[in-house]
Amino acid sequence: MSNNDLFYMGGCGLTPKEKRVALLLVYGKNRKEIAGTVGISENTVKTHTQNIFRKSGIKNQKALMAKYLIKDNFTEDEIEA
Repeated sequence: MSNNDLFYMGGCGLTPKEKRVALLLVYGKNRKEIAGTVGISENTVKTHTQNIFRKSGIKNQKALMAKYLIKDNFTEDEIEA
């Protein structure tokens, strides 16, 4: 499953960086871990996370994980892309 398939979510329009942050959230990473992996500040991670939730209609990280971990189609390559 590609990032585009995973987060198309009815055309919610996530940016490539938001998709990457979303995948890391699904993996259960916290703001500090995501910032280090992606190379952005924790405040930027917070902004991306708020955008992800607003655009997707998902309310929190646990709901995001519940919706997408079930598919279990993630790879580390998708995160590092």
